[in-house]
Amino acid sequence: MFCKKCGNQIKDGQQICGKCGASVTENNQVNTNQVNNTDTSGLSSIGNMKENVAALLAYLSATIISFIPVSSIIYFAILGPILFYVLEKKSKFVKKHAAQAIVLYVSIIFLLVSSAFLNSLIVNPQNVLNNPYSYLSGYSIIAFIARVISLIFAIFSIIAMVKAYKHEYYSIPLVGKLAENIFKQK
Repeated sequence: MFCKKCGNQIKDGQQICGKCGASVTENNQVNTNQVNNTDTSGLSSIGNMKENVAALLAYLSATIISFIPVSSIIYFAILGPILFYVLEKKSKFVKKHAAQAIVLYVSIIFLLVSSAFLNSLIVNPQNVLNNPYSYLSGYSIIAFIARVISLIFAIFSIIAMVKAYKHEYYSIPLVGKLAENIFKQK
């Protein structure tokens, strides 16, 4: 099938054109309500923005927060996706991507903290026993591996952002399945 408004190819069962956002009826006619901007299908309940933009912002909010040059700000990066997940009431598309962004950034935070802790145990185990916060300093091969894995997560996050903006469902390997299991999505 092809969209009557823009000519984009539409998959069977797809309700909205991924290119122009026009609502598609059963006989492949463009819904006239969409042209008149009175149809709310494909819109998020968060500020009536398009689903694809809201899904993109769920990832982007966490990414932007994590790049603020304050040492412990990354721990607050998950607040953006959490807000999108909690505030979204009608779009499963936005909720799926927000849930995936939550799991992705919790995984990154867990990876960074655990690698710093393991690094301190290897470098100076007695110091960790005396000062439990000493695991936040030091650098070793474990920290290097954690940074490489974080870079891989960042690449998957960028891919997910692009796919979300194109209004495509994308499941990040391991993270997507984990998000579906945790948030009980189908």
